[in-house]
Amino acid sequence: MESYTSEEITQAPKPDSHNLLRLLKSSYGITQAHVTDLTGYEDCNFLLTDVVWENGGPTRAILKVTNPIEARSDANIDFQVRICEILNESGIACPRTIKRLDGRDWAWEVIADEVHLPVRVFEVLPGTNLENFNFEPELIQEIGRLLAKFHVVVDNSGLSVAHVPFIAVAYRRSILKEMELQLNASLISTDEAQLIRDCLAEFDDRIGNNCERNETGTDF
Repeated sequence: MESYTSEEITQAPKPDSHNLLRLLKSSYGITQAHVTDLTGYEDCNFLLTDVVWENGGPTRAILKVTNPIEARSDANIDFQVRICEILNESGIACPRTIKRLDGRDWAWEVIADEVHLPVRVFEVLPGTNLENFNFEPELIQEIGRLLAKFHVVVDNSGLSVAHVPFIAVAYRRSILKEMELQLNASLISTDEAQLIRDCLAEFDDRIGNNCERNETGTDF
């Protein structure tokens, strides 16, 4: 099954500064902020610094515009908000949602002409990207313990949502199709395309084709 078609828009368009400042003021009471683009493939993410609120708030925050595929169902966003709350309650630090002026965790906003997408604002979670660390054995073990705890907490949460992620190794056909489209459009090189093929083939060889060896299969 294809999780999306080649004609379907999969990425959130970047809002212009006028729309960003408008929605920040009208929906969150943010009267002033310095906005910096952050990385993100399908979503649009922004770092807000030197934030001034009408009713007080943190001086730094993250604004996220969710991509159109994930926005197919409101339940997807509600699930993400709730699972972060549960993880925080279990001692796993996750970004905390900053509520809107109307008390909601998120809402559909006008991002561009005739484009409405879900928008959320988070507190900034202190930390450093993993690529800035040396991968010593002790760090690998800590990451493994954290992932194990994460899975236990999520399994015990009782939460579920009918969600088909479009960038996940579970849907390799879609990834390969996306890769071919980008290659044909000269957005990636032939070497990069081959690297994608090799990585997915290695996943199949090491994990995808060996799910029966696991007690309950591979959840990815």
